[in-house]
Amino acid sequence: MSDPSDKETRRLLDLHSKVSSEVFANTRRGESPEVASFVCTDDRTVDALRALVKDCEGKMDAQREALAAYAHEAWTGWMRHLFERAVVIVNRDDGCNWTAIALPDRNRWARQMETPYADLSEEEKASDRAQADRMLAILDAVRR
Repeated sequence: MSDPSDKETRRLLDLHSKVSSEVFANTRRGESPEVASFVCTDDRTVDALRALVKDCEGKMDAQREALAAYAHEAWTGWMRHLFERAVVIVNRDDGCNWTAIALPDRNRWARQMETPYADLSEEEKASDRAQADRMLAILDAVRR
């Protein structure tokens, strides 16, 4: 139903655009949105539009959840990497444990953090592109 190449979907999207434009125009003329939205009275079309909107909302929710899962996975991967590179130092005076990051790592990450993407090295961009490719694959899988 939500395939934009589907003739019925295109017809409904065109109708939705027309109805939305009329609702907007009627609302600007002073009518309430509820009154203005009764421009389209064909129950079959209204039901089809509602189904299309519900389908789109469901896909948006699925995309959001898939990307949120990826964000968590990326964060946990980064934290594992960080913890593997960090050193735990026990402060014998107060018994507190401290975590230290090697200065070369800290300096490299600080530089990368302050550098716009366009100014990164090709190697650094490649790493970011790999992450972008993973996000695109997630979106592609959810759209199917």
